[in-house]
Amino acid sequence: MNNEDKKVKKEFTEDETIVFKAERLFAKNWFVIALISISVTFYGLYVLEKTATAIEELKDTVYTNNLYTIMTTVDGRSLKVKKTKLEAKFIEKWLAKTLVENFIVSRSEITDNFRITKFTTPKDVISNSYKLQFLYKDLMSKEDKTVQKDFRTYLFKLQSMLGEDKMPEFITINNYNIDYFNFNQNTFSMKVNVTVGTINYDLSKDEKYEKKGIVPIIVNGYVDLSKSTELNPYGLLLKSFNIGVMIKSR
Repeated sequence: MNNEDKKVKKEFTEDETIVFKAERLFAKNWFVIALISISVTFYGLYVLEKTATAIEELKDTVYTNNLYTIMTTVDGRSLKVKKTKLEAKFIEKWLAKTLVENFIVSRSEITDNFRITKFTTPKDVISNSYKLQFLYKDLMSKEDKTVQKDFRTYLFKLQSMLGEDKMPEFITINNYNIDYFNFNQNTFSMKVNVTVGTINYDLSKDEKYEKKGIVPIIVNGYVDLSKSTELNPYGLLLKSFNIGVMIKSR
């Protein structure tokens, strides 16, 4: 037998010895090896279950976060509010109510129950009316020149009515109806006809009298949710408007 054959035989013998030792080790410790294998399997299943649970909890958290939003009130309180789909019918209802309740003002409101008598500028008119301040701050963009011009025109009209004693002392809103409302691609237009009753004082005759009439309100605007506030949840901004007024007359 040459040297190469001896070398191969030696290597084969060594391999057999390693295999034999491994088999003997497994035979002696099969219970430990089996226990380790079972433990690893169960641990893998445990980790998998934990991961699946964590994923489900994450899904629930994401769903909840998408379903609700946090809003801060004007007095600093935080409220958790459920999100709702922005639909035209909600905008129509809110917009009509807001226009009617805030655009129509009487002498008693603007003069703080007749305590204030001096109105030299339009600023004097708005400074004494929380309703007009709300319209200016929450429903109008300061950069929109058209709506700012319309608002100044309306304030000048109110100032003139006060100075000429043509503004009714008291105005009661009886009802209103929506003539039309159009909403398309985040822009809207609306006309509301408001039925009102007024109580007027005739200074020359020192007597009161009542009057009824209809005040039309026409507006155009758009929706910008980034501008939404607690008082303006839909982020509605006016682009232009035209409003009638009730004048004292017999």
